[in-house]
Amino acid sequence: MIEAPAFVRRRFRERFPGAEGWFYPLHTPNVLLTPEDGRFEVYAYLNRAGGYGSLLTAHPDPAAAATHLEPVTRALARAGAGYVEALVPLAHQEALSAFLAQGFVAGSQPSTRR
Repeated sequence: MIEAPAFVRRRFRERFPGAEGWFYPLHTPNVLLTPEDGRFEVYAYLNRAGGYGSLLTAHPDPAAAATHLEPVTRALARAGAGYVEALVPLAHQEALSAFLAQGFVAGSQPSTRR
C-alpha cells in the first residue's frame, strides 16, 4: 500500500488520462495498492478520520484485481478503514461477481454525465 497522495494522483492521471470527468462520491485516489510484482494497481480513497475507504478503479482493468479483493480490503482495514465501498462499472460482470462473492452489496448511482 502506497500512501503518497501526490504520487498516487500523478500515477492515476498517467494510467487514466481522461479521468477528470469521472464522478467520485468521496475524493480522488490518495492510496495505491499493488502486489510486489505490480501485475495490477488498485486506486482507492482512504479516510482514516472517518474510518472508511472507497475502491475507485484498477489498472489495467477492475477484473485484474477482482480475485485479490480480500487482501486489498484487509490492507485498507489495517490502515483504518472499518467500511469499504467499491465503484465498479456495470459492464464488468466478472468484477461485479467477484465483489459480490467477497460480501460487497450491489447498489447503483445515477449517472452524472449527460
